[in-house]
Amino acid sequence: DKGHVTSMELAHYVRGIDILVNGHIHKGYERPWEDPVNHTICLQNYGNGSNLGWIDFEIDQPTKTIAGYSSPADNGTLLLLLQDQFWPDSTVLAFLTEQQEKYEAGFREVVGEIKKGLNRSSVSEATMNNFITDVISKRVKADFSFMNFGGIRADLRAGPVTREDIFKVLPFGNEIVVFQCDGRFLKRIIETKLAGGGRGLAVSGVKVVYNRSLPDGQKVVQLTVGGEPIDPDKTYRVATNNYLMEGNSGLRLLTDIPEAQINNVGFKIGDAVVEYFEENKVVEPKLDGRWKRDDSAQPSQEWLKTFDK
Repeated sequence: DKGHVTSMELAHYVRGIDILVNGHIHKGYERPWEDPVNHTICLQNYGNGSNLGWIDFEIDQPTKTIAGYSSPADNGTLLLLLQDQFWPDSTVLAFLTEQQEKYEAGFREVVGEIKKGLNRSSVSEATMNNFITDVISKRVKADFSFMNFGGIRADLRAGPVTREDIFKVLPFGNEIVVFQCDGRFLKRIIETKLAGGGRGLAVSGVKVVYNRSLPDGQKVVQLTVGGEPIDPDKTYRVATNNYLMEGNSGLRLLTDIPEAQINNVGFKIGDAVVEYFEENKVVEPKLDGRWKRDDSAQPSQEWLKTFDK
């Protein structure tokens, strides 16, 4: 009913898995959990590089099966990586410090200021979502820009903003990609991210009203681009990132766009944000109602004639 299974459920219902290493939930298992039926061994670290997971397996060579396992510490398989618990190797520390100074030059330089904190959301419109996609639109003069929620990784507090702050928001180094598509395809992009319980996108240049109770492919009931009702036959200039253009985050349809319609700008989103701060100094993004869920909203007759064919 949830539309997904946990790793423990996977270990229980799928035979033939000896070891299952889990992730993404940021909750560590001090000791391995073993499924009572299939005897699959499940392991899980905490998040943000706070510990090292270490387990030694004993393998029966004739049968190539797991005969047992042990942990390097008395309290389990998770070793905390806290600085005050370890004496650093002086040679390695000197090398890492040199490299850190090299690659983080200017990293803590203040590039601008925000009046109010910027917050993310993966279910609705948010100031951070609006800000990042608006920067993309302005940088490449796009009619419509969009990002996956997972590509925006941190919030920002009010006050000075450094390059390091921006890196924490956009750590993946994704680049801006521009492509041309008609209004029908533009709507399909949004519908694809709402289908099957999908949460949607961070967007710029559009106003979207959708009804979660309607069938997949028909959830969007109102859509304007640049303040005008979307034209299904008009060609729009659209921008996103290279990660999504590869078909990730469920947007496989983007891989069908002909190369002749694609422009790999070669400019990182994070650099565009830094550039925007340097040009504007003080930034105060606001909510403007561009992404709205309304489960009572219904498409107009004109809308149905245009898109429900």
